[in-house]
Amino acid sequence: MKIAIFEVKEKDREFFRTYLVGYDLVMTDKTLSKENASECQDADIVSIRSFSQLTADVLTLLPDAKLIASRTTGVDHIDLSYCKDHGIAVSNVPGYGQYTVAEHSFALLLAISRNVIPSVLKAKDKDFSISEIMGFELHGKILGVIGAGSIGRSVIKVANAFGMQVIVNTKDPDESEAVSLGYINVSLEALLTQSDVITLHVPYTSNTHHLIDKESIAKMRTGVVIINTARGAIIDTTALVEGLRSGKIKAAGLDVLEHERDFTHEEHELFSMPNVIITPHNAFNSIEALERILKITVENIASFLRGTPQNVV
Repeated sequence: MKIAIFEVKEKDREFFRTYLVGYDLVMTDKTLSKENASECQDADIVSIRSFSQLTADVLTLLPDAKLIASRTTGVDHIDLSYCKDHGIAVSNVPGYGQYTVAEHSFALLLAISRNVIPSVLKAKDKDFSISEIMGFELHGKILGVIGAGSIGRSVIKVANAFGMQVIVNTKDPDESEAVSLGYINVSLEALLTQSDVITLHVPYTSNTHHLIDKESIAKMRTGVVIINTARGAIIDTTALVEGLRSGKIKAAGLDVLEHERDFTHEEHELFSMPNVIITPHNAFNSIEALERILKITVENIASFLRGTPQNVV
């Protein structure tokens, strides 16, 4: 049984060696692509992260693959239709970033609300004037949460601690949970029109592609803040830039971009905007979350080999 593991850091290799004893392990820090797929064409199980794009062209070079064990929650980097048609199971790691991504979302929001980055730069220049770095409180503001999965629910709990009012739009609203967590389920249009801050926590699918576009931004309150730690293509970048330019959107905190590997002109403009904070797809990147990813991935592989697969998408 051959297991090929891509995008693996040197420090994580011992973990896989320890918990996947007895298997032929091939590990590399490279992404899986058409150029190197032939090196693992006899692999029974392939494990990747999100930078490996498993299109049909790549998957066809893996004729022996029975399981793609993705070390991510989202699986939009894998051609699921091809996998289904060719009997390849796909597993993911749900919930590993429940706290980590939620905390990063608020790190972005707090950096915006209190002008943390310009404040630090001024202080380093020994400039202690504060007239240009006045912030705003989160207390009492309306937070619109799109998506109430494990990360969205963690965001709601943090928002409650800040004294924010929380409204939620989610695919399967749960009124009993809304009562227990102290939020109100609303339509997407109501969320767009009422929120002071909008934060995105939905997976990227054909239904969520450009969920935030020119039309939806037009419905938002002037001065809205947008936070995205989900997937870049949930937001139409052109519409976002226009909204920021016009002042309709006060600021944006982005951990993901629509074209992270090949920036467009609009994305280059985002980098130069003083009211935009961009982090390098780093929301998941905590010690605890990475440990959970490794543990759950090994459990996914082991359960598949036992004939009782788990976390299959």
